[in-house]
Amino acid sequence: MGQERPVPPMDFIRRVVHCHVHDCSQQITHLPPGTGRVPWEDYLRLLFENGFSGTFNMEVVPYKMKNPADFLPAIEESAALLKSIIQKAKE
Repeated sequence: MGQERPVPPMDFIRRVVHCHVHDCSQQITHLPPGTGRVPWEDYLRLLFENGFSGTFNMEVVPYKMKNPADFLPAIEESAALLKSIIQKAKE
C-alpha cells in the first residue's frame, strides 16, 4: 500500500468481466466506495469505454471503519454513488 499502481494495459481492461470494489485510505482497505481515495469516475469510465458489461461485488468490511455502526448507511450511500457513476460512465 501507499504506492500508486498503474492502470493495466488495455488488452487486460477489455477482458474484465467481474470487479470486486472497495475503497481505501492510506492505511485501511475494504472501505465502502466513496469513503477513501479511489478515483471511481476514472476507473469506471475506463471499464465502460472498453466494453465492460460485467458485475460488481462490493467487498467491504465493517470493522475497518472508524465507527462500525456507520456501516449500513455507508453501504447505502456507496451503492447510490456507484450507481450514479456507472450511469454517467455508460453515456
